Amino acid sequence: MSRERIVVVNFTRMGDVIQSGPLLRSLKQNARECELILIVFSSFAETARRLPMVDRVVAFDVDHLVGELDSRRGRWEHAYRDAARFFQDSNVCDADAVYNLAHTRQSAMLCALLRASVTHGMTRSPAGRIRVHGEWFAYLFSIMRERSLNPFNLVEIYQRFGEGAVRSDHLEFSVTNADRQEANALLTTMGLSNAPRYVVLQSGASSPARQWPADRFAAVAQALSKHGVRSVLTGSAAEQITAEAISRLSGGAAISIAGRTNVGVLAAVLEGAEKVLSNDTGTIHLAAAVGTPTVGVFIGPASAKDTAPYGNGHLILEPDLECAPCGYHDECRGRECGARIGVDHVLSALLGDPQDMDENESLWDGVRAYRTEVERNGRFRLRLLNHPRIPSDSRLLEGYREFWETLFQRPPDCVSSSEERLPARGSEDSEGLRKLAGIFRNAKQQVATLRASLEDGIQSSGRITTALSNQMVWQNALREFAERDLRLAPLPRYLIVRLSTVYGDEVNEYLSDLESIVETFGRGVRLLSAQERNRVEEVVHALA
Repeated sequence: MSRERIVVVNFTRMGDVIQSGPLLRSLKQNARECELILIVFSSFAETARRLPMVDRVVAFDVDHLVGELDSRRGRWEHAYRDAARFFQDSNVCDADAVYNLAHTRQSAMLCALLRASVTHGMTRSPAGRIRVHGEWFAYLFSIMRERSLNPFNLVEIYQRFGEGAVRSDHLEFSVTNADRQEANALLTTMGLSNAPRYVVLQSGASSPARQWPADRFAAVAQALSKHGVRSVLTGSAAEQITAEAISRLSGGAAISIAGRTNVGVLAAVLEGAEKVLSNDTGTIHLAAAVGTPTVGVFIGPASAKDTAPYGNGHLILEPDLECAPCGYHDECRGRECGARIGVDHVLSALLGDPQDMDENESLWDGVRAYRTEVERNGRFRLRLLNHPRIPSDSRLLEGYREFWETLFQRPPDCVSSSEERLPARGSEDSEGLRKLAGIFRNAKQQVATLRASLEDGIQSSGRITTALSNQMVWQNALREFAERDLRLAPLPRYLIVRLSTVYGDEVNEYLSDLESIVETFGRGVRLLSAQERNRVEEVVHALA
């Protein structure tokens, strides 16, 4: 009996590759006999090979291929040669299933060419149109523009891509004895042989907006040295200059090994550290995967709720600002993010006991401090440790967690017809829900009209044209609603992703998918209405 072949495409960064581990573990365990193949960028191939559940890693720089197809600068013959060689040598075509964790048109093109029996995530139809297969994939794409009401950690979302109930509560990464020996030799060369206690500092990140100021890393290193703890600065070759500057600012309290490690040696250095202080970047996820406690500084667009290290006991610091975290494309004018998180905040997280935060509340002014928790079923939580001025709306987020899990995981008839009633006036979201329900009723009517027109046959061509035009009316209303009502925007944004990637290239297939989307729309409105009505009833009960 041949083994099932599952291909996972992950054209993302190092941290995302590591965070996909629980999904990969789930796919591996849910299949009796399975060859799990991971396709990644060449620069992250070694990281992928260290995920113990992966059987084979294939490196392919799909962005380079697309560049070669550029009509102005590209070389078509090179693109054809590279693509032909990849498909001939990699043995990844005709797999049983493909999971595309990327969200680019390049990855969609590749997945379509792989000719898998089943494709999950973004791909292209035979006619070349972008398609997104799977509710949770569409959900992930829908939250990228506005993440404030996303209740899930990225690892949680990844795990929901798989089939079955297997859930992992930790990340994985293989460190070899050779890695440890090379790490020890490097640290000894740098003068740490007589100072076994050390903390790793990761000062770099994917963008300057995510980077805590360099002088504060230096001040932390100086303070740690007074407690008998040395600091080791890590980073890529591109981050080497910054790391060496921090080392000089610290007066030698921190030594830099940035640019001098491969991923295996870096993992061994992290494994041997007491703790790791890091911005939101791949190093913090690698540290979590090897079991080292971390302190994460999440500033700029870095959102702890979305991408905090997956595991128990990691401490996260965010600025206590209304604008934090900002959007991916926002330009911060005030630069308050990094300034709000002080050296004393970080030292308290590195050296203190988080349980003492209530007793020293004044020390935590200006920040939101969290501890990460993962339940055995894989559910991730950020436990707030202090009393910030602007805490997250945890109740609303929990409501959305319940909403999405119910919408995607329970059968369609789980919402009774009685829940079509809307909540009483006076509730915060009542008016918005009424408007959303009105858009749904229009959508349901227009889709039914289109179905009837198609069934009438060719004599109804004029009615079909009118019905198709009317589809755009309610779809545009949905887009306008998402821009105006941010508290209720997640459902419309999800539906917009579904509408923009409908499956059918033929009109009947298109209509079938449209009917499915409208059915989901109705269930979503009823669920939101039921939740809002329950909140009103809680308030009434409390007042009574």
